[in-house]
Amino acid sequence: MRLPRPRFTVRWLIVAVEVVGVAIGAFIEINRLRHMSAKFRSRAEEHAAVEQSLRWVIATSGANSPIDISPGPGLRSKRYTARAAAEHEAMLARKYFRAARYPWLPVAPDPPEPE
Repeated sequence: MRLPRPRFTVRWLIVAVEVVGVAIGAFIEINRLRHMSAKFRSRAEEHAAVEQSLRWVIATSGANSPIDISPGPGLRSKRYTARAAAEHEAMLARKYFRAARYPWLPVAPDPPEPE
């Protein structure tokens, strides 16, 4: 007995194209989420390192010791207490570690620096 010959219909081809399209879209989205997660983790680690430095300043100099933070070249530096700056950096580190863990969720803008 002969096996039936498969039919290549337009419907079959449309389904095949849809399956390939979904697979390619999923691959692209997964890579985008991995990239965003790595970017957020890098920012979180930077904030955590700054927080550790500020905690060391607090341990050696005191919580109310003034810190000069320069936002960039040509911009005026601001003075903070070490405790306020450390708490701000800790909050940013937590925010970006969470964003790295859940990169598909929206990320709120950074809050203003402490006064």
